[in-house]
Amino acid sequence: MSQTFCEELYNIKQQDSPDLPGFCSVKQPWIRPTNLQESNIMTPIFQIPNASVPKGLEVQYIYVGIGYGLEQNLISPNTIAGVLNVAYDVNDPADLQNAYDPTDPEIIKIFDEELGIWYFPSLLSKVALVDGNENEMMTLVSAIYMADQLLNFPSLTEQTQETTKNPGDPMTNFYQQGNLFIHCHDGGSRSVTITALYIYYKFFVGQYTFQEVYQEVICARYLEATNHVPTQGICENAYEVLSRYKELFPKPVCN
Repeated sequence: MSQTFCEELYNIKQQDSPDLPGFCSVKQPWIRPTNLQESNIMTPIFQIPNASVPKGLEVQYIYVGIGYGLEQNLISPNTIAGVLNVAYDVNDPADLQNAYDPTDPEIIKIFDEELGIWYFPSLLSKVALVDGNENEMMTLVSAIYMADQLLNFPSLTEQTQETTKNPGDPMTNFYQQGNLFIHCHDGGSRSVTITALYIYYKFFVGQYTFQEVYQEVICARYLEATNHVPTQGICENAYEVLSRYKELFPKPVCN
C-alpha cells in the first residue's frame, strides 16, 4: 500500500537529514525569486503574478520564515508590509519595535510628505495555529483569507481618499503596501502549509496539484527551516481543508 504524502513527510522528519528529499528534484511549478535577500529567517518563495498585484505596486512577493528576529532593519529593506503570524506560541510586536532606538517602545512610523500622514511600514496580523492536526478547519481558512487581505491592502492614497469620503469615521492608522511575510515558530511547518494552501487556491487550481505546490514551498524552506518539513498533523489538516472547504476560497485567477 502506498503511503500518503503526509506519512512520507513524517518519515523524512524522522530521518532528520539535511539532504533535500527526492521530490525537490521534480519540475518546479514556478520560478522562485532569486533577486531578493534570503536568510534562515526569511526566504522569498513566490512572486505574485502581475495581473494580481494591487494598484500602486509594480511587483509583490511572499516570504516565509521564522517568528524571531523580525526587527525593522530586516523587514523594511524587503518592503514587508504585511506580517502574518500563524503560530499560537509566537508573539511578534516586540520584535517590530523601533530598532533604531531601543528606549522607544513604539513601532516606528514613517512620514509621507506628499500625503501629509504618518504611516506604519508593516501591518501585523495573527491567526494562531498549533503544529498538529488539532486545528479547527476554519482557522486555516481564516489564515488563507488573511494572507489574501494583506496582499491586497489599498495604497496610502486610497486609504486617505477613503478617510475623506467618511469624515465622521476617519482612519486612525495608515499602512503601506508591499510584500507579505508569513511566519511560524521555525518557518518550516505551519507557515509553509498556509503559504502552499494560499498559493494553490489563488493561482494554481486546475494547473497543478496541491501536493506539487506544497512540495515546492517545502523545498524552498527545507535547508533553512529547523524542522525541515511540516509535521504530519498540520499536513493532515491541509488535506482536510482541501476536501471540505473548496467553495470558500477566492476564485483562482487561473480560472
